[in-house]
Amino acid sequence: MHQSSKLPGVQFVPLLTEDTAKAKDIYVGRLYLAPNITEPLHTHSSSQEKIILIEGAATLLGPDQETPFNEGDSIRIPPNQPHGIKTGIKAVILFQQYDPAIDGMRIYRFPELSGDHHAR
Repeated sequence: MHQSSKLPGVQFVPLLTEDTAKAKDIYVGRLYLAPNITEPLHTHSSSQEKIILIEGAATLLGPDQETPFNEGDSIRIPPNQPHGIKTGIKAVILFQQYDPAIDGMRIYRFPELSGDHHAR
């Protein structure tokens, strides 16, 4: 499991990156969000983001509204669209895709993983 340096309680595992799939302009990964955290509003200037909620429930944040986001829900967030997410009392697991990949933010050369990579 890899931890985001930007927000405690956010962990991600890249599943498809430039290195693993020779895909230059895409990132697909699993994202774990701990209970009771808020990822504040932010944008991605040149990438759309697609998210599928796999486990748990959260609230999607927008500039003027909050929207429930439950298991099985998915959303496409266009470039430059402010968005964030807030978890409740339980952790959340999502699949996310950036297309194109965000300016190298998520394209890393990770060391070989060992042990259990599950968030639980």
